[in-house]
Amino acid sequence: MLNQFMQEWFVGSMWLGSSLLLCQVFYKVLFPELRAWVKKSKTDYDDILLEAIEWPLYISILITGVFSFITNTPCKWLTGDTSLMSIRLTLFWVMFYWLGYRILSGLENEIVSNIRALREAHGLAQVIRIILKVIVVLCAGITITHVWQQNIWGIVTAFGFGGAVIAFASKDVIGNIFSGFVLLVDKPFKVNDFISIGETEGYVRSMSLRSTQLETFDRAFIFIPNSVVANSYVLNNSHAKRKNRRIRFRISLPHGTSTEEIRDLIFRIEQLFIFMSRHNYLDSEYSVTLDKLGSSCYEVLVICYTNNIEYLKFLKMRNNVNFGIVEILDKVGMQLAAFKISIIEEE
Repeated sequence: MLNQFMQEWFVGSMWLGSSLLLCQVFYKVLFPELRAWVKKSKTDYDDILLEAIEWPLYISILITGVFSFITNTPCKWLTGDTSLMSIRLTLFWVMFYWLGYRILSGLENEIVSNIRALREAHGLAQVIRIILKVIVVLCAGITITHVWQQNIWGIVTAFGFGGAVIAFASKDVIGNIFSGFVLLVDKPFKVNDFISIGETEGYVRSMSLRSTQLETFDRAFIFIPNSVVANSYVLNNSHAKRKNRRIRFRISLPHGTSTEEIRDLIFRIEQLFIFMSRHNYLDSEYSVTLDKLGSSCYEVLVICYTNNIEYLKFLKMRNNVNFGIVEILDKVGMQLAAFKISIIEEE
């Protein structure tokens, strides 16, 4: 009887000692060799996979050794305890989902860097990361709950009711998050684009699920809720397809201005635009025409296009065009009924 008792303790100790020895072999021999081998490959996926497997494998071997020790020693009566079996299954599933979580965390940066759409939309990549990790955690929770034979549907119902209450209390926040997700997918603009949202304009400095941050010309930072952005007219002045901005003038001349004076004014403005286009300040496309014969004045419509879409450079170019036309009016000595400038920007 005593020999059997000692034999059982010896066998159990051998199982536990073997698991500890195997962990040392993996840690000091096998994994260093594998790391050196995978670093020679051209891809990073094998490095990520090896790094993710390491700790879950160590702990799984130790858990196996502990339960083998219990099974083969006089403590084996514990194996009939349903709680111990539930603990064993729980630890198994925890290791399984932990391994999946580590693999997912390791692969996410590699996947994002290789997919252009995700690389350009950092916020969208962040959303996908969070969603995938939440799914892994929820699956782990449901599996462990099932192991302990709890009423899963009761728990799901309770979470559903609690979620409905929270959703109602934070509907504005949820609306901003949903709008942010739509903006990240639709991508009407990106970071560093110059945009106009209603009467607010500035450079996009950051985009999150809740808000969009703009930097205005007076160096102020404005945080606009994404629900406002999604429901507003957004003008993207930095769109890739946009090559220029349009400047539109209406010069009002009083009645009594002769046709020769009007033709001379149009000719001089056209010569100004030809000169500026030769020096790449303006686009070669322009228009200077007698547009309206009003009851109180004649109106000359002037349209030209800048070659630069950057807003500050556009303002400087518009300033040069304004001064050029004012100098022409001074030279010809023409009196104006009114002088109106309006600017229309288009792609």
